[in-house]
Amino acid sequence: MIKYKEFRLGELFQLKAIRQAKSQRAIPTDIKGIPYIVQSQSNNMMARRVQKQYLLDHDEPIISGNKIVLGVTLPAVSYQPEEFGASQVITAEADFLNEINALFFVTLLSKQMVKFSYTNKPGMTKYKKLILKVPVDNQGNINLSYIEKYIAELEQQRLTELDTYLTIWKNTLEQLKN
Repeated sequence: MIKYKEFRLGELFQLKAIRQAKSQRAIPTDIKGIPYIVQSQSNNMMARRVQKQYLLDHDEPIISGNKIVLGVTLPAVSYQPEEFGASQVITAEADFLNEINALFFVTLLSKQMVKFSYTNKPGMTKYKKLILKVPVDNQGNINLSYIEKYIAELEQQRLTELDTYLTIWKNTLEQLKN
């Protein structure tokens, strides 16, 4: 039986506010550049790819990857595995975070986003106090091995379902041809 414990987001992650870009529109687009993350509920919060050097030259932050990103005025959440530029977001980082368990935490946070709206903005203070119910081991520590195993099992289930669907679809097409 898996045990769960409630944690405040601020207990699990170090949160950092990223300031508003001086002139977001002036940043040149570069399809080979780095992702530029904004408060958006679509496209994993990525507005476009931009020139990294432009950001550096104009004193705009470059954020290392492996971070969860949260909207400041909009209830948005994403995981960013690679370095990125950003405008007016909050980043959440932890030593234990990786591409697999980040999916779990992003999902937990996504479910919490219904508490917020444009008139009830999330923000740093509210995020720090946000309660997440997380699986723990017998010592009360986050059970990362369980989380990662759970994500792997879900992934395998979805791949099996997709394979079954594609096999049925392929067989149906072949029957229609005959």
